[in-house]
Amino acid sequence: MKKFIVITTIFEPGEAIEKFSQQDDYTLVVVGDNKTPKDWHFDNTVFLPITEQVNGSSKFLLALPQNHYCRKMAGYLYAIKNGADVNHKLENGVTPLLIALQYQNREVVDLLLQYGAEIHEDYVHLILNPFRNTIFEDFGDKADYTFSELTSICNAGYVDLLKGYLENHKVNLFSHSGDGYDYFFCAVQSNNPEIVEYLLPYYGNINSKRYTIIDLDNKPTYGYTLYGVAHHFGCEKVAEVLLTHGADGFTHY
Repeated sequence: MKKFIVITTIFEPGEAIEKFSQQDDYTLVVVGDNKTPKDWHFDNTVFLPITEQVNGSSKFLLALPQNHYCRKMAGYLYAIKNGADVNHKLENGVTPLLIALQYQNREVVDLLLQYGAEIHEDYVHLILNPFRNTIFEDFGDKADYTFSELTSICNAGYVDLLKGYLENHKVNLFSHSGDGYDYFFCAVQSNNPEIVEYLLPYYGNINSKRYTIIDLDNKPTYGYTLYGVAHHFGCEKVAEVLLTHGADGFTHY
């Protein structure tokens, strides 16, 4: 796999550009913006001017604000299309696909899959930092959330991806990372009726009391049914689906 360094700048090439361009085994990609000099150039460097990014580009790149640091995404997409390892994992196990799924950006999800991204069932402990729009931080055993790429597909409602995966892999849909929230719970909590409809044949007794929900005071309530989960989180569309499949609307837990 090829390795890339991606940066964005509005300045003429300087010392940092020179050092980055001399890194062995790496390709330096510099993403321009409106204020970047039009004639920007440096040896051993790929330069992506703003005009090249927006002309005939994807909806995703067109949606990125100009004069903003996030235009680095154009460089990341260039790297992906030119051989970067789309399955690279950070130290906490986060992959580009997991991030794209969490933000429910289907265009980027499809692009990553097109270039070889693999869907993993492994759970990752992380939270989304609300102050920086693309940063995930690892909190180990104190993680507020646990995700896998497959549960994230359930959350996003991408039923075609879920079907494709389950048709080719044997998956324990009741598996979880210790919090008790399995694939069915994720689908219900995310209010995705199509995903729930697809998963129900795998579930068994629709009125079984499998789930525990912890309130804001850290007090657990045991024995929630799937309908109880939907009712608790106000997922009306999913609740309707569950009722049509025989859920007991009077016994939530």
